Amino acid sequence: MSSIIEKNNQHTADQIASITPPMGDVLMDTSRGTLVVGDGTTKGGNAMLHAGMPMVFAYLSAAADTTVTTAGTYYKVEGTFVNSPIRGFGAAGDEIEYQGDAPAYFEIDWHASFNVAPANASVHFGVKKNGTIDESSLMETYAAAVKLQASGTTIIHLEKGDTIQLVATSDADADVITIFHFTTSIRVFSL
Repeated sequence: MSSIIEKNNQHTADQIASITPPMGDVLMDTSRGTLVVGDGTTKGGNAMLHAGMPMVFAYLSAAADTTVTTAGTYYKVEGTFVNSPIRGFGAAGDEIEYQGDAPAYFEIDWHASFNVAPANASVHFGVKKNGTIDESSLMETYAAAVKLQASGTTIIHLEKGDTIQLVATSDADADVITIFHFTTSIRVFSL
């Protein structure tokens, strides 16, 4: 969708109901809690409109080691994450669960500073959705004996109850990835 047009108290409910946005746009009718799509259809957007758009910002509160027991197998990024602000999502064990009623595409950005022991390994970071790696989320870097940074962005469609998890691997058994800083943000990309 190319844009979101918000109409609220500056228009009457009848005026809003008579508007059909251009194809590809969305009209947010905050007076009725609905979304009017460019094709003229109306979608119930009550949960998103009144509770605010779902989103999460999370960061690793202290450095942590992720051990890659088997090369090429993705392991959750270890450590304690602080999730604040968080809206429309909740913790589900080691994962984040989408709790919103409206299915949507979400942009997930992540940034990490890390090193690996032993040095000279290829390190991969990514995102799992419902326990399965999302191939579009994968990023790789070759880690020497210095601190490195890596970042990535992906777009993932989530429905209520779907979970995501930040993961890492390397190309050798028993590598230890020490992650010094890790931040991620999850926000609506498209309804």
